[in-house]
Amino acid sequence: MEPYYPLHALVCDGCFLVQLKEYVQPEHIFTEYAYFSAYSTSWVEHARRYCEMIKTRWVLTETAAVYEVASNDGYLLQHFLPLAVPVVGIEPAANVAEVARQKNIPTLVEFLRPEAGAAAGV
Repeated sequence: MEPYYPLHALVCDGCFLVQLKEYVQPEHIFTEYAYFSAYSTSWVEHARRYCEMIKTRWVLTETAAVYEVASNDGYLLQHFLPLAVPVVGIEPAANVAEVARQKNIPTLVEFLRPEAGAAAGV
């Protein structure tokens, strides 16, 4: 029988962030992750335009750094590289992080925990 888990969405009254209750350890879900963001060419194009806009808006230079949590295969961070903005990805799925690393995107294979931020220099 397939595993079954209840779906209970928890919504913050202050910021409307939606989270799901944790029924399964993240390590069981993200060991070999099947979704690669770069498969969507329209999403990658949106990410490219966003990076160009945000570099200008925030006046990002080579002395800045962009950190992305759940950075997937580098679909977003890859666009900062030609703009000379340093990047670091934090991605729990090793197979997906490896694709980002092949694009020369420094990527930590970590879950978002305090020690991951320390490892990234945040």
